[in-house]
Amino acid sequence: MSQHFTLFFNGQWPELIAILQEESLDSLLPKPTPQQLLLHTLLDPLTKPDSFKNLFQLCSSSDDWQGCCACVGGALAAIWEEGNDFHAFSPWLLRADELLREKELIPPAARSFLLLQKGIAEMTGPGDLPRARQSFLQAQQYAEDAGSPFLRTMSAAAGAYCFTWSGDINRAEILLLDSTPLLSAPDLNPLALLHHQLIFSLVKILQQRPEEAMGITRGIINSPLFGKAPVSLQLLAYTHSLDAAINMDESSVITELSAMVRKLAIPARNNFHLSYLSFILGMASFSEERPHRALVFAEESVMRAERSHSAIGMRMSALLTGRALAENGKEQQALEHFRIWDRRWLQADYKLICALARLETVALHLRQGNPESAKKSWTDAHLLVPNGEPFFALYRSSTFYEKLKEQLSPSNSLQRDQLHKPIKIQTLGTFTMEVNGHKLHDRNWHGKKNKLLLQLIIASGGRKVVAERIAWELWPDADGDLAMNSLYVTLSRLRKNIAPFFEEKLSWLTLENGLISLDSCCNVDALIFADSVPTLLDTPDKSLALADTLTLYRGNFLEQETDAPIIVDFRHRLLNLFTRGVLVLADQTTEPPSPTTISLIERAIEYDPYNEPLYCSLIRFYLATNNRSKAVGIYEYAAEILSRDLNLEPGPVLQELRLKISH
Repeated sequence: MSQHFTLFFNGQWPELIAILQEESLDSLLPKPTPQQLLLHTLLDPLTKPDSFKNLFQLCSSSDDWQGCCACVGGALAAIWEEGNDFHAFSPWLLRADELLREKELIPPAARSFLLLQKGIAEMTGPGDLPRARQSFLQAQQYAEDAGSPFLRTMSAAAGAYCFTWSGDINRAEILLLDSTPLLSAPDLNPLALLHHQLIFSLVKILQQRPEEAMGITRGIINSPLFGKAPVSLQLLAYTHSLDAAINMDESSVITELSAMVRKLAIPARNNFHLSYLSFILGMASFSEERPHRALVFAEESVMRAERSHSAIGMRMSALLTGRALAENGKEQQALEHFRIWDRRWLQADYKLICALARLETVALHLRQGNPESAKKSWTDAHLLVPNGEPFFALYRSSTFYEKLKEQLSPSNSLQRDQLHKPIKIQTLGTFTMEVNGHKLHDRNWHGKKNKLLLQLIIASGGRKVVAERIAWELWPDADGDLAMNSLYVTLSRLRKNIAPFFEEKLSWLTLENGLISLDSCCNVDALIFADSVPTLLDTPDKSLALADTLTLYRGNFLEQETDAPIIVDFRHRLLNLFTRGVLVLADQTTEPPSPTTISLIERAIEYDPYNEPLYCSLIRFYLATNNRSKAVGIYEYAAEILSRDLNLEPGPVLQELRLKISH
């Protein structure tokens, strides 16, 4: 019977069904054993959750640990598939936790199967993403121990789906890519392949590659297996196909797919799947220019999510509701709705929905003629996107984000002038240079001197830089004339490196009267930062503009490049400017701090860990919001750093704050 469970856990259900049928025809066998009854129950798609109660008691009384895992996992799966009341997960999740403590007695495949079903229940019922992620990652580990391609593929797909809700698209993609070789495993259950590919299509949409996503979902929908797949999987396929069509703004495809979704035969009382169906039809209604229908679908989605007691359903429906209110002219109601839900999404780690909702508030503020609030929402939305990654593309056309970006007037004239420059140079953090959208790689520089020359010009201010000073820095051992001749040659080479990226000759780097200048066609983050921050430090009414400019500081100036004296001096100057700006911003903040302000203070501490006023500002903010545990943690961290690295005690202001925390 152990071999029977192995077949079940590995998704080899047709083989198991054939064996059970053969055993049932053998008249010499007595009545079915509890294990046979359990396997028949597990393989019956119409099984009700209550069917597992007595079977679990039988398996538990006989210390059949594999049977217990199959019972609990099967019950969780049945509750999910029924979609009617996810409160029913609770007793079975408790049983799952009790079983998983029996580490020595449960085989890896049984443990992996149980953890997989447990994670799905945690994600869709209480909506506990951190616990669900942990369950999926553990399921994958035990699937590897069991050597099961089916369980590895399914746990990777489920884990990736969970990571997308947290906004960690890179982690989701890595999980899927690592498990891709398993898709060619012999006897892999086709459902595992479909699940894997469907989650991959969602990742492609979020990465702004909707055409690839549409290709994947179309292939699945047109496959001969699709009609035999569970309704939940068919709904997911149509949903991701609709998501891609919405992003590409393909109205005819949206109408076609919406009709297909409406024809899905979802059982009348399956509230979870009906909530999801209403959600995606509501999102499609916006593209069909039917906002009133979207509001109806939003109400239906909320009602169904409440009936199923699904946290993830409620959190998705809340996004649709807010947008439907906005599109129906109820703008203030929509803003208040998004304000309430923002904290709920963030506390539950639903960064994806929270970021999308913050972008919706950008559009609302712009519509109301409130650009400063729009800019703040824009910044807050981007704080939820991993550094260097594009903004999430979901439930909106690809032009929506770009239009908002164009409408947003940056907070000061200097930044506004930089928006459409053909040359973009990033020096704060990682050094990169783009020319007309083409990123330069090491091979494009044709030598380290060329790149270093440009970096020294920037570190010297970028305008009217004395050529002799740069020449002496690059060729300290050469005499004056030879150093200057070498500089002329290197300047010429640097211009030639960039020339192939322009259709017409562009004078972007000039040498006149012994002075080198970058032309106004260049956008250099460090120079924008150095010019903007000083003008904003003493203007309290420009705190949003200051915060916006401070976010340019993604890292120390050329921190992974050279330590030439000119560059080191400029690096220290910019860091001091950043910490001064952050402290001024903190002093100007009278209301509870925004996530942007908190993030900036934390970033400043990372780069200037011995700056006690930074710790004081952060502790004050946490005390103001009654987060004493966070305040204690910040104080203890500061005390440890000061003692370990400088052999100093915290200063009087920090110690005074420590006393306030204690009282």
